[in-house]
Parts: sequence; structure tokens; C-alpha cells
Amino acid sequence: MNENRDALYSAEEEALYSSIDFTNDYMFMTVLCHHPEICAALLRCMLPHIPISSVKYKPPEEGFVPPMGPNVQQTISPGADVHGVRLDVYYDDGKSVFDVEMHNGTRGKDLDLLKRTRYSHGAIDGILLKHGENYRDLRPCYVIYICTFDPFGKGLFLYTARKRIEEDSSITYEDGDYTLYFNTKGMVGDAPEPMKEILKYINDPEAYPIRQADVEVIRQIDDAVKFNQHSPEWRLKYRMYNLFWQDAKWEGRQEGRQEGKLEGILEGILKGKLEGRQEGRQEGRQEGRQEGRQEGEKRQRQQIAVKMLRRNKSVEEIADITDLPAQEVLRIRQELELAESRHYLPNP
Repeated sequence: MNENRDALYSAEEEALYSSIDFTNDYMFMTVLCHHPEICAALLRCMLPHIPISSVKYKPPEEGFVPPMGPNVQQTISPGADVHGVRLDVYYDDGKSVFDVEMHNGTRGKDLDLLKRTRYSHGAIDGILLKHGENYRDLRPCYVIYICTFDPFGKGLFLYTARKRIEEDSSITYEDGDYTLYFNTKGMVGDAPEPMKEILKYINDPEAYPIRQADVEVIRQIDDAVKFNQHSPEWRLKYRMYNLFWQDAKWEGRQEGRQEGKLEGILEGILKGKLEGRQEGRQEGRQEGRQEGRQEGEKRQRQQIAVKMLRRNKSVEEIADITDLPAQEVLRIRQELELAESRHYLPNP
């Protein structure tokens, strides 16, 4: 089956997978979560003053296990009627906790980034302090954003948020919450030298001289990225991940239309529905309906193909009934066999 893998992906699809780099949400999460030694090395470059020997994953909250596995996009929800917060990569070294986020966007959206930072700190503190514990038991919490844009427009490699007294700006204080914004577009300012090199690599991995890099973790990240790009198993999970969020976005648009305006999205249905609401506002009612129908029809055809494959129907018959290209049916068959052999997908 592996001998036919290349034939099952078109040149455009191969180019697409090869273009997925470390800034991609899912690539970022899987590289760090599947390689804790890379995450520990990256944290040491970000925070050289903190001794970090190893990291461990925070188990996912009960009730939310995305299809791509339990160690990525941790979601913390303080309650059923309270907005949840999605954390890209959440680590605990036993002394401190670290939320590391890859953030793509533009400065125009960054009030959202600052408000999200505030909410992330509060949500994490809420799970760190157990009932009956004293506030002094709260451990240091680092919320770290790697931004593919300049969040404050000053060209700095690193923006470190500090708390100070307005009436006397010379008075700063530490409460154990730390926020760092790393800027891949940075040109000036203080930042750990290894981290500057990592930011340059993230900004343009194709142009960066990786094999000549003095920072070993850059080569480790790049090797892991390239391995994932060509891994059939990673590609399968990446597609599942995208389908998961596409479904959420589609459901979000549907709910918004039913309420008469695209603001009725349930905020607790995570990133996908939020994006669905934002996209829906921009696209308008008509385009949303059209896209929703197209997405729903395509998903339905793919689901029918899966059911027919499980009933041992031929590729030609499935393609004829579902109007899917035979090449796509072949790929679905291969990925279904791989997924079921690895227990990635439940049997009906």
C-alpha cells in the first residue's frame, strides 16, 4: 500500500502538504506535543533564566477529546455556561506552567489577542488552585505567543508585559503571571540570541540556512516538520483535524442564519464556530448558504464513500454513485485502512 502512496496524491496536494510549515496551527501543536524534548529546548531558548529540564503534558479536560489526539489544543472550560479557552500547547514542569501559542493574524485584530491573553491567565489559574488551597500556592504561569506579525508595531523581537503602578511607574510588581509576545518580524530589541534565530527561521524557513544553524532546536523543528509533511498518518490526522473544525464552522454559520444574524454562535463550541461566525459576517447570508450547502454535500458524499468501502463496494461503483473522482475514493480507502489499523477511527 505504501508503494502506491505517491500515486494517490496529486501534484497540487503534494505541494500543499509540503507548504505546511511550523506556523500552521496543527503542525505547531503536533511537533511540540509529540516531541517534548523539542518543546523543552524551545522553552529554554525563550526563558533562559528558568531551569527547564523536561516537560509533561496537561491531560485534556473531561468531555473534549478532539479527533487528532489528547495532547493538542487543550480546552479549559470553567463551567457549562462560561466561555472556554483553547490552549495550543499546555505544559507543566511541576514548578511552573507554560501555555505556548502560535498566533497568525494582523495588528487589526489584536485587541482580541490582548483580551485572550487576559482570559487565558484567569482560566489557567482557575485549574491550578484547588478548592481549599491558599492563593500563595498558585504557581508561576507563562502565557507565550509566537506572533507571525508585529503585535505592537515597534519592530521588537520580544514584548514582555509587566505590571506597574500607574501613580508611580517606577513601582513594578510580580504576581506570578507572565506574558511574552515574540515577533517573527522583529528587527531590534533585547531577546535571547537563540530565540532571535528561531524567530528568523519561523518567519522564512525556506530562506533560513538550517544546516548551518548554531541553534540545534531549529534543525530538530525542521526535521520534525519535514517528517510530518511526508507522513501518511500525519496527513490523515491533519485532514481529520480540518474536517473537525470545518464541521464546527459550518454548524456555526447554520446556527447564525437560523437566528437571523450571524452572531448566534455558541461561543463554547471552540475555535471553529467562532471562525464560522467571523467568516459568516464577512461573507454575508447568501454566500454562507451556498458554502454551507457545498460543504454539507461534499461531506455527505465522503461519508457515503466510507460506508460503501466498509461494505466492500468497488471503487468504480462508489465513484459513479457519489460523483467523487476515482482517485479520491482510492485515497479514502487507503486512509480508512490505515486509520482503522491504527484505531484512529471508530467502526460504525
